[in-house]
Amino acid sequence: MKVHLEFPKWKKDVSILFQEIDKKCENVLKLYDHFLLLYISDPLASVLYDADEPFHPLPFETSAENMAKHLYDQIEETGLPISRLELAETESSNIIYEPTN
Repeated sequence: MKVHLEFPKWKKDVSILFQEIDKKCENVLKLYDHFLLLYISDPLASVLYDADEPFHPLPFETSAENMAKHLYDQIEETGLPISRLELAETESSNIIYEPTN
């Protein structure tokens, strides 16, 4: 995943430290990394709940396109000035999400 940020033109001060960017993005990504991601209405969700198996329920059909928009929105909520998000399913298959104005 690549996150593109657009900060206001710099004056003489630093806008934000890389460490702060990493922390804000990490707090979003750790919610999904190494978890089974599953649409909450998927019939398998109730089976996993009943078996007490860990998974991350999502309010949308799981696809790279939907996940890219969801991650974009989550990172935007941290206050980072995100402008674009690239998400790769494989080395040759990726999605770019940029909101339309």
